[in-house]
Amino acid sequence: MWFLNSSSRPNSNAGGDPVAYTPTCTDGQHLTLDRPYAGTTGTHGWVISSPDNDTPFVGYGSYVYMEGLLSMAFDFAAKAIADSDPVNSALARSYNLSSANWIQTYGYEASQKSTYYGAQYVNCQAPIQENVQ
Repeated sequence: MWFLNSSSRPNSNAGGDPVAYTPTCTDGQHLTLDRPYAGTTGTHGWVISSPDNDTPFVGYGSYVYMEGLLSMAFDFAAKAIADSDPVNSALARSYNLSSANWIQTYGYEASQKSTYYGAQYVNCQAPIQENVQ
């Protein structure tokens, strides 16, 4: 569960608390947080994810494998139009490099020589703690 600074949708993770909580449903109208609320008092919006139904990420982030697919698609596009449209080919190449750099910076799990599933969500910020049971 992630609490927002207001009841409206934020533009980024900066529009909410810097941490996420794992709530427990106590009855049909109440939740108990896994630790004391650390944010400011006031009117807040909230986002919740259910690990039983969803990937339990909250906030803004990306699925790393999708970034990889986008990076590959930009590479293919850049190569496909290199002769006919060099300006847009260069743009596609810059997108390819940008997403590859994002994966290297935020999405790579060095100990496994692999990628994470998701990265940069409020509850999944780099560096991601590894080997947690």
